[in-house]
Amino acid sequence: MKIITLCWCALMFQAGALRAQPAVSLSPASLAFGTQVAGSTSAPQTSVLTNTGNATLNITSISPPGSYFRATSCGATLAPGASCNLNISFSPSKAGVLNNALSITDDAPGSPHKVKVSGTGLLVGAGIAPTNLTFGTVPVGQASAGQKVTLTNQGTSTLTVTSIASTSD
Repeated sequence: MKIITLCWCALMFQAGALRAQPAVSLSPASLAFGTQVAGSTSAPQTSVLTNTGNATLNITSISPPGSYFRATSCGATLAPGASCNLNISFSPSKAGVLNNALSITDDAPGSPHKVKVSGTGLLVGAGIAPTNLTFGTVPVGQASAGQKVTLTNQGTSTLTVTSIASTSD
């Protein structure tokens, strides 16, 4: 009786191991883009999608990770042992920490598979007030009364002032 039980378990294991199926590996499975100025696009980073299984991987969809991240796609199938590059870039339109995930829907166990992405959007900008100064009539050789102009950092990153100049009409 014990011999039959052991043989039955071994046959079940072998039958499961012989079944052909795709398997997905993502490397890396997460990408950190750091800080990026809003309105600009980062250099792409790559996550490699590999079919580590022994059957063709059928890809139903590769969904971009939200409106702040852009990604290239792979074909509809990936042969056993084959890979494709998922190039992802970060293009924030607002300030703050932005997290999401690229989602790959396919016929491999564990679908959908995800590549986590994160980045921080920065706003850059300076404000000046008032934008025009009126000095009225000033006799030649005399100085007018001083007027105040305020420069304000309206962004979320450091504002560096490299020079100040005035113009006249």
